[in-house]
Amino acid sequence: MSRRHGSGSRGRKWGPPEGSSKEINELALLLRSWLTSTGNTLNSFRQQLTPLHFHAGTVPSLGTLSERFKGKKLDWEFTQTVADVCFHDHTGMTAALFEAEELWKRHCQNPTPVDIDGARAVARSHAHVTRKQQETLKVQHELIDAQNLLLDARQNELELSRYTFTLQKQLIVAQNSLIDSQKAEANSYQLVLLLLQIIHSLTTSMFVFKRDAERSQLSDSEKGSLQYLLDQAATRRDRAIAEKEAAEEEQRAALKGITQAQEEVNALQYELNTLGIQQDETASTRGLLSVPVQGRQVVEQGPSYIEDIDRALSTARRVNQESEELTKRAFAGLQSIEPPQPALSSLVTTGGQVATKILMLRLEGLDREAGTLVADASRKLDVPGLVTLLQQFREAGAPADRRLALRTVCRRRSTREMIELISRCRAAGQHPDVVSALSVMSAHSPAQTLPAIAGSLRAAGLKAEALMFLDEVGHVRNDFIDVLARFEKAGQAKDCGPIYDGACRRGHREILDLFSELKGEARNRLLLAMARRISARSVPATVTEMRARRLQRNADRLLELIGQHRGSWLLPPVLKALRGAKLGREALRTLDAARSRKDGSKDALLLALAHFNMMEDHKRLQR
Repeated sequence: MSRRHGSGSRGRKWGPPEGSSKEINELALLLRSWLTSTGNTLNSFRQQLTPLHFHAGTVPSLGTLSERFKGKKLDWEFTQTVADVCFHDHTGMTAALFEAEELWKRHCQNPTPVDIDGARAVARSHAHVTRKQQETLKVQHELIDAQNLLLDARQNELELSRYTFTLQKQLIVAQNSLIDSQKAEANSYQLVLLLLQIIHSLTTSMFVFKRDAERSQLSDSEKGSLQYLLDQAATRRDRAIAEKEAAEEEQRAALKGITQAQEEVNALQYELNTLGIQQDETASTRGLLSVPVQGRQVVEQGPSYIEDIDRALSTARRVNQESEELTKRAFAGLQSIEPPQPALSSLVTTGGQVATKILMLRLEGLDREAGTLVADASRKLDVPGLVTLLQQFREAGAPADRRLALRTVCRRRSTREMIELISRCRAAGQHPDVVSALSVMSAHSPAQTLPAIAGSLRAAGLKAEALMFLDEVGHVRNDFIDVLARFEKAGQAKDCGPIYDGACRRGHREILDLFSELKGEARNRLLLAMARRISARSVPATVTEMRARRLQRNADRLLELIGQHRGSWLLPPVLKALRGAKLGREALRTLDAARSRKDGSKDALLLALAHFNMMEDHKRLQR
């Protein structure tokens, strides 16, 4: 029935209305225009009807509905039903029903007899009007679409400009950090060479002074003068050794800063190049600052020689301080750089086929499909393909996809493939991917495989990565005690040291939870690692928590170990932190334990205390 009447359910045209009056036919044509203008067909119209639309409580068949739209048995209830389905806003429905009500009232009060030819003319007129309305609506929609495209283009251009400005600003910060790190490294390198000359010169002088003092023909006053010079030279040599150690530490920190800053500069320049913005290369800054004092090659005995050494050591202290400030400024700059969110246009130009498809799925909100594709690609791609995939994810700012890919590789691929992936990422300079891969392996690998993974990393020549892996195992594993037992059983007890060190990166309460579970030698090893590794700021909280847990002896032992084994330049901040927490007695216990240090380490600690202007502690340590 519906097909024969051309109900519009399959795109057919309506037939002429067959109502009992001109008004009802015009009303039927009006109802048809509502359906057409809102994109409904007879089928879609019926699917939206509910029993509540009708007093009878049932939805009519398609045939009955077709008859109504032809004007047969058309009533006001049906008119209201059509308006309810076609118009979802109150204003539009009210306006439509106002026009329909006029026709319905005229039909009820003074109907005009039907003229078949006239009805057909009216139908043709309404069909013509409907076509015009459809054409007008189509033009309006096209205009709106064009306006939306223009707005989107302008918005994308604005976002790209903001993104580029952010990249350029961060590139300047990264370049300045690189320059500061290079300055610090150059200063420290030259300072180490100078101090080596000074140490050699002092050692030679001490030999000469001692040899001359042992001559029998010298008077007591001459021997006393030589002994005084010998003592002064020995003190200066200890200071020079401490300064050299500090310079070497600053050089290592500066080299770390150079690596990180160079990675940031490379990443930001690559992103800007991808967007078509060329940047000037950063000029090399090695040797921008030189140490103005040169070591003597010939020993000049006497007070003037000691004065020259004092001036050289003062210069060394100043250069060390300057290098430390440069390094701090460089790392502060690097920490201020936040990974910007890539512009929409760059997301699809920096990746290959797989990464591009995944990112487009994310943009379309199809996260489940994107996750499935990431897992599937991680299982099927070869190792070089995985390296490229990780690089593209990192460039596109998709850390979640990068980590999902690494977890899938860790769980579904062999240890050999995972280690090959780490090796290739390191060779390609993708240090963040190396760190992420080691983190995922340490967290998600079965406990029984951890010793073999550490051994395989070393066998592949990845010794530094093996230490990072063990440190991360200690940091993240919940089965800490079981992991230690497995390394012991595998004959890799030496690997437990980095694991204990990694455990000290946890919160102080979590560390003490582990400490309470350990027994015997394992507990002592963790306590020693805590003494060397926990931060100065966490020492007071750790000691206080140990007392609260009735671990007083262990707390005292921790303070003694800190005094004996903490780095000379790292102990003064611990003492300050303890006093700041009103734990003065604990600070004195720690300082007293430092008296058992060897001569060289003790002298370096005295120098550090003087550097931090802690003269009371300096005097106490000298007693």
